[in-house]
Amino acid sequence: QLGAGAVGSMVSELLVRSGHKEITIMDNDFLEAGNIVRNTLTLKDAMKYKVDSLMERLNGVSPHARVKGIREKFPPKVDKSIAPKDFDVVLDCTGEDETIFYLSQYKFDKQKTFLSISLGYGAKRLFVFYSKGHEVNHSAFVRLMQPWLDKEQSDTSNIEFPRQGLGCWHPVFPARADDVWLMVSTAFKSIEQAIMTKVNKPTLMVYEQQWDESFFTGVSLVSREEYNE
Repeated sequence: QLGAGAVGSMVSELLVRSGHKEITIMDNDFLEAGNIVRNTLTLKDAMKYKVDSLMERLNGVSPHARVKGIREKFPPKVDKSIAPKDFDVVLDCTGEDETIFYLSQYKFDKQKTFLSISLGYGAKRLFVFYSKGHEVNHSAFVRLMQPWLDKEQSDTSNIEFPRQGLGCWHPVFPARADDVWLMVSTAFKSIEQAIMTKVNKPTLMVYEQQWDESFFTGVSLVSREEYNE
């Protein structure tokens, strides 16, 4: 798993609590006070490496868990022996477009399952990209995501964002913990589906929170698109 932030911490906890035993998490950030708003970690972990604290927490959740942490940003620069080839499932929770690009530079002898989970503005929209194969199709990711990125930009054109540099970890980021956790829990169902499916075509699933005036009515799948070259 790549990333131990708001999305990554929740995904990894769900994986462990659902019975997955061997997980390796890669992240190189420290936990700051603002991270705690949406992360599963707490104040006692402040100013420590997220990945170290998350590894300790998850190994304490289940006696069967064997969670390993790597203090690196993908792609790793220090330990060249750590690469996607070592794993059956590669899960991107960084929310950074460059991660998929770097993943696409790897070619594998054995088929892998690749997933990327990201949130839209306010965590009102969820994007789950997945594919299977011997490499990640970066072109497919860009082609499927671009219309939705354009829509996100259009939907938020009149919104004044927090200053540049504030990530989804910050208290003023416009997404509450309940929004993040709701959408990540939804994504978890897609993770299971992606792992179990035999479909190899790159696929993007988009979910949105649904409201009837001021009443929350649930989360719905609003788009499922396969990439056809």
